[in-house]
Parts: sequence; structure tokens; C-alpha cells
Amino acid sequence: MPFPEVFQRFALAAVLTTSVCVPLGLMLLRITGVPPTYPPLLPQQIVSGTIGGPLLVALGYAFLSAILPDKKTRHLVFVALALVLLVASFHLPYRLSYTKSPRFAGVTLAAQIGQALLHANVVFLSVICFLSEKSEWG
Repeated sequence: MPFPEVFQRFALAAVLTTSVCVPLGLMLLRITGVPPTYPPLLPQQIVSGTIGGPLLVALGYAFLSAILPDKKTRHLVFVALALVLLVASFHLPYRLSYTKSPRFAGVTLAAQIGQALLHANVVFLSVICFLSEKSEWG
């Protein structure tokens, strides 16, 4: 896949994930019982994830495109890697259960589940952007 197309798909994924995750994060901040300054659910941290996540997906897809010329094989490996990395990312909210940092004081199970939901949204929307056919989006 040529660089301009990878960049277009990255930009689309970043816009989609940001437009979904920022309002969701703000809602989670209100309903999960965490302090209003709880870092993982604040907009600036969510935006860093909704740009950084699609960027890593774009780099991964570009790398796989370079080493796997067969589209079907590339897409299977891409989806498998996305699922493995998504499950691995769930450790980030889980580790807040045992962190001693006062920055994350007040973490609740609902907030941890919400963070995992945000991770899943970023991965799902980014993967969709990279697996869709160009003709599907005009």
C-alpha cells in the first residue's frame, strides 16, 4: 500500500477513534465513580491514545505490506496481531488495581472496564479503516 493511502487511512482512523472515544471517556468519567481528575479518562490522554493507536496500526500495516505481498495472508496476520495486542493492552487498566501511585487513586472496576472499552474501540475502528477496500469509502 503506498504511503499516501496509509496516511489517509491513519487520518481517518484517528478522526473516527477520537470522535467516538473522547465523548465516551467523558461519559465514563462521570459514571464510573472516579475523581474528576482521573488521568486515563481525561480528554488529553484519550486523544493521545486515539492518535497513537491508529499510528501504531498504520506502521504495523505498512510493515506487513512490505513483507507479506499476499493480501489475504497479510490481513489474517494483521487481524491476529491486532487481537493479541488488544488483549495485551488490557493489562494497562488492570495494573491500576495494584499501583501505589497517588495519581491513580480512586480507580474503580467500572473505570478499568471503561478503559478496556476505549482500547477496544481504538483497535476495532483502526483495523476496519485498514481492512476496508478503497472503493468502499468513495
